[in-house]
Order: sequence, then structure tokens, then C-alpha cells
Amino acid sequence: MKRLYKYLPVFLAAGSIFFSCPVTAQERYERLVDEVGVLTQDEAQELQLLMDDIYETYDFESVVYVADSTEGMEVREYAAQFMQRYDYGGGESGRDALCVIHVPFQREFAVVARGKAQEIFDTDIQEEFLDIMEPYLKDDDFYSAYLTSQQAVERSMVRYAQGKAIRPMDVQGLSTVFVLARSFLISLIPSVLLAFLMGGVRRHQMKSIRPQEGARAYMSDGGLELLRKDDIYIRTEVRRVKREKNDGNKGGGSSGSFTSGGESFSGSSRSY
Repeated sequence: MKRLYKYLPVFLAAGSIFFSCPVTAQERYERLVDEVGVLTQDEAQELQLLMDDIYETYDFESVVYVADSTEGMEVREYAAQFMQRYDYGGGESGRDALCVIHVPFQREFAVVARGKAQEIFDTDIQEEFLDIMEPYLKDDDFYSAYLTSQQAVERSMVRYAQGKAIRPMDVQGLSTVFVLARSFLISLIPSVLLAFLMGGVRRHQMKSIRPQEGARAYMSDGGLELLRKDDIYIRTEVRRVKREKNDGNKGGGSSGSFTSGGESFSGSSRSY
């Protein structure tokens, strides 16, 4: 018993060291927060594993936040405060983070970058994220929208890890061969149309006999003189087409840099 008391200070010191160790980010919180419950357990687990893999491979935090509401705040500001509250991409680690926020009941969604992620994912790239997610959200296929966004993050980080800037095709998941082929076809189509147009004009010019709409071909010199010519319309039809106003934003969203709690963020939002 005396021997046990002899080593008691050692056990207490070891216990204090163990309990004073900081809790890892993985234990503190999850990178998928679904307040609405739009995902099944299997869907949530698959998304969580993908985001954990991104974090472990690239030391980059990618977060999906399905919010019940923004409590009257602008959706980007609400996402920024969410990242600050739970220390996504901040604190002593100094990690960078990208948050995809979706508010189903308000039909709004956004992509918000914190830290160096603002340089990695600039506003143009953020708009590409919104573009690939919007069709799924409009169809209420929320899981596909979230999964597509995280797959785009993973592809983008592969590109960034190679020291290269992220391109729209990286977000869209298009191969270089496909992009080159598409560019070639786009440049070829106007040339083909122009060739057909020029060929049609030349062919028309080669015809010496053509139908005449007027009576000039039947008039001999001085043989017929028209004193009056009038155009008479039997029916008049008027069509009115409303011109849509283009304010430069898709879905009434916003894009650019902003501050939250004195910290700089960048983000792009959209309604659908």
C-alpha cells in the first residue's frame, strides 16, 4: 500500500497531462451540420467522410451547413458567424475554410471563404460552385447538391496542391480533352455556317432566270404608265413582348468581400 502511495503523484501528473491535451477538431465538431434533417444517415455519413478526407489530405476545412433560418441576417453573414462560432478555419491552427450554406425554407444558398481560402476560391470560382449546385437545389435533390460541391472542392484542392490556380473546369469536373473539343466545335460552327451562307449566295447569283415580283419586266418603253401605286393591307397583327430586366445578378444574390466581427471574408450567394 505504501508503494502505491509512493507512485500516486506520478499517476496524478500523468492524468493532468492527459486531460489538459487539446481536443482535436474531429472530436470537437462535425463538418456537416444539418439543422433541418434533409439528409438520411447514410447520405450524411458519406458527405462527412469526404470532407474528413479533404481535411486530412490537404489540411483544409470544407463545411456544409444546412440552416433552419438565417434569423433575418444576410446568408453570407450568417455563414461567417457560424464559422467563427465553431472555429472552422480559424483559431491557433490558422487553417483555411470554405463553407457551403443552404437555407431550404428561404430557398437561399451561398459559398463563403475564410482565411487564405479567399484567394484559393475567388468570387468567380464561387459563382461556379453556385452554378453546379443550383439545378439540384431547384429539383429538391439536396444530397446531390452538397455532394457535387464537395467533389468540386476535392478536385480544386488537387489542382491547388500542384501549385496551379483553380479553373472553372476544375469545379465543373470537365476534362481538358472535353474542354478543347468543345472549344474547337464552338469555333468551327460559325465557319461552317458562313461557308453555307456564302455558298447559297453564290449559287443564287449563278441563276439567270428568276421570278419577278414586280411588273417592270412586262413594261415596254413608254407602253405603260402607272399614275398611282398604293400598298393595301388586309390584316394587321401586333405582338407585344415583355423585355426582362437584367440586373446583373442571378437569383437576386450577392458576391464579393465583406467583414464579420472585424474579420475579412468573401462569399457569393443566390436564391433559387
